[in-house]
Amino acid sequence: MADEDSRRDASLGGREGSDGSQAAEPQAAEPQVAEPHAAAEGQPHAGKKGRRTRVLVGVLVALLLAVVLAVVALMPRGSGQAPATSEPEAQPITVKFVTPNYDESTDSKIPLEVRGRTAADAEYDETFYVSPSTPQLEVPAGTYELSLPASPLLATGDVYVLPEPVALDTKAVAGDGAAAPEVAFEVKPAEDVTKEDVDAAKAAAQASGFDAGRVEDLASTVVRRQVAALYGGILDNVRDVDFSSGAKDGFAPQAFAYALQDINGDGAPDLLVSGDKDGIQHYCAWVGSPDGSGVTQVEVPEDLVTRKGYASSLQFLLSGSNVGDGLLYSQVLGSGAAIPTTQRYVVRDGALVAEGDPILSQSTTQLASEVLAESVELAFVDVSDRSPLESYAKDGEVAAPSGEKGQDPSQAQGQASGAQGQSAGAASDAAISDAKARGLVVLAGTVRTVSGSDAIDLCESVGAMSSSEAAATRSFFSSTYPKALTETYTVFVLDEPQEIAWGEPGEGLSTDGRKTYVVSLGSDLGSYDGQHVTAAFDNSRSAWASQSNPLGKSPSCSSVEVLAVG
Repeated sequence: MADEDSRRDASLGGREGSDGSQAAEPQAAEPQVAEPHAAAEGQPHAGKKGRRTRVLVGVLVALLLAVVLAVVALMPRGSGQAPATSEPEAQPITVKFVTPNYDESTDSKIPLEVRGRTAADAEYDETFYVSPSTPQLEVPAGTYELSLPASPLLATGDVYVLPEPVALDTKAVAGDGAAAPEVAFEVKPAEDVTKEDVDAAKAAAQASGFDAGRVEDLASTVVRRQVAALYGGILDNVRDVDFSSGAKDGFAPQAFAYALQDINGDGAPDLLVSGDKDGIQHYCAWVGSPDGSGVTQVEVPEDLVTRKGYASSLQFLLSGSNVGDGLLYSQVLGSGAAIPTTQRYVVRDGALVAEGDPILSQSTTQLASEVLAESVELAFVDVSDRSPLESYAKDGEVAAPSGEKGQDPSQAQGQASGAQGQSAGAASDAAISDAKARGLVVLAGTVRTVSGSDAIDLCESVGAMSSSEAAATRSFFSSTYPKALTETYTVFVLDEPQEIAWGEPGEGLSTDGRKTYVVSLGSDLGSYDGQHVTAAFDNSRSAWASQSNPLGKSPSCSSVEVLAVG
């Protein structure tokens, strides 16, 4: 019986003995068949409990192994090395800039593109916005090219030539003590600036967070310098320009002058150049673009010709007026025998073309009221005088008369001349010397605004007319053109009469065998009435008037610069 009990214990896997002690497990138990009466001895579930214990232990071991494997996978491999998939840390790099005329207080940031591959062989492309005082970049270790995608916008109006890309090896710079990379800029000639240059600079400045209004202001300065430079190049080579306007026998000017005005209404001044030969002027025109597209020559019709001595004139129709934009070309015979007519010209399809019917006057001595109310006379200067171009390039202002919508042009010009006279009150000897160097005639005298009747008395009192000539002139106008005696005239009475050459129709400059006592001026100088001034006269833009006016055969001049008042 004891042997049978021993065999039963071995078959149950070494359970507790009858005395409570642990029975030893057999080393190699042979399979046994449990006795049927074993259940009757008090242990009906012992086999199921052992199997559950072994299953739980296996699950716990499997879970522990999974956790260990996950921790190992997340730990860096090797001694202190980063995972192969991570990027290198950012490395500070200092770039040296050479930036002529750059001012950090006014100019937009410099866009600098860094493109290449990191030390982890990943593509890298980033644009930084820097300045010479803050030239530091932080890029991952790697090899790159530094390039300038656009010029910054400078308050001077300069645009930089885009330099060649500069190589950057961060390891060489940091480890071997190599010099910092240098990006050197050069100023691009203003006449070579393109619309693409302007657009790229504006886009870069906006992307850097620069104030939008400031971006437009600086871009406008760039375009003004470009247009002024292009116009200057045209004037430098004006003798190569064809002024024939289709004339079969050609036209070879002896002198040249130009005016700046916005003919086509796009906000940018256009260039109108006059070629003069024996008192006859033909014209050529170029229109400038406000967006940097450059300037374009436009065709000028044959009939746009003026003649000194016949009072033909070109006027500018004010932009935004109720009539429109363009040029007004007025023709008035000096004798006053015909009704003055004015034709409007506009820029269309690359040419100046006549638009609408001619505007007829109701008076033989004055242009139509709508012409006078909506226009100002163009101010032409010699091509050697670049001050209007310089003024426009600097601050956008054109040194020419200007008026306001609805304002009489003579009033507007008088106000402008008055302001100019105030600033010229302290004119130095240098200003007078400069005027003489430009070939102008400098005279001192008093400006007077008088009626036609008073003008006859004035000319008689200063010696410009004899008593008999004054009486004949008064009688002629009383019976033929009585209105002329009540109209207003602006005159310049010389301190001392002088022999001065003025334009003689068809004969060039001449003294006409007499001295000058009184000079007829444009109404724009009426604001100096009663004041003693020193003024410079361009006698190439003048004429000896016919005697069929209240001033007798006194000269008139359309180009006068007030140098000093008092």
